[in-house]
Amino acid sequence: MAKFHPTPPTWSDDVKGYDWPTKTLYGYILSNPHKNSEGLYRLPCAYVVHDLDMDEVLFDKGLTDLQAAGLVKYDFAAQVILDVKGLHILPPGSAKQVDGAISKLKQVPETALMLDLLELARIHAPELAERMPREIPCLMNVSPNTSETLANQVHRDRQLGDGDDVGSSALEVVTPDSAAVCETCGEHKGYCTCTEAGVA
Repeated sequence: MAKFHPTPPTWSDDVKGYDWPTKTLYGYILSNPHKNSEGLYRLPCAYVVHDLDMDEVLFDKGLTDLQAAGLVKYDFAAQVILDVKGLHILPPGSAKQVDGAISKLKQVPETALMLDLLELARIHAPELAERMPREIPCLMNVSPNTSETLANQVHRDRQLGDGDDVGSSALEVVTPDSAAVCETCGEHKGYCTCTEAGVA
């Protein structure tokens, strides 16, 4: 992980007119210690709420605002966030940096947001985009022109598991209102720390 990530000096222009929770959340997404240069990384909601000491309702509103503005996408099932401008701000500039990007992306939990990143890479980082379908497992069966393939594949993998009966879990990039509640603690799964603590 890089020790720092450049943040564009004009980032606040992207959230001009929004209230402070949305601005604070966006600043955190651009600069938090979990971030990577590619902009796709695991970020449980509980981390954000704790780090910012932010009320969950304000967090929900901020995340909804940022998604509506097209600045981020969030997969609650995988607890993965995509900073849509990440690759535009800092695309890998050498073969070694592309190697590093591939290595980091392999560590990201399986998510359909990987396909969104691939589309962004085709615009901002062609060398990375060329290698991603060959080296990122969840992209290996994706047709170059089909955005549905990855979602279907991840959905199927999550339902079938290791050959067990089909369960009720499915890939969804969802809003806080439609996300499930943890059966152990009763918290919204985006905020639940049971899984992190090994309880669930």
